[in-house]
Amino acid sequence: MIPNAQLRDAVERAIERDPRLSLSEIARRAQPPLASATTVARLLGRIKTSAYRRNGRDYPARFRTEIDVEQAARIVHASGIDPIEIDGL
Repeated sequence: MIPNAQLRDAVERAIERDPRLSLSEIARRAQPPLASATTVARLLGRIKTSAYRRNGRDYPARFRTEIDVEQAARIVHASGIDPIEIDGL
């Protein structure tokens, strides 16, 4: 796991540079593809995860602060970001 703030900032810069790039396009380009733009946004900590209940315990919605290295690499490659820009990749 690595902090997602640096990746989130890099993705936002990539989207600003390329008007054809969006979270939906990143989800589509990822290999294997990610489920949706919402999935990408949640992984990057832009929107909260879903609240849920498991074994009678409630887990509140939250903003992610970390991302799995494999998922981060998929987003980096789909965004056209140089992996060297992201610490931990």
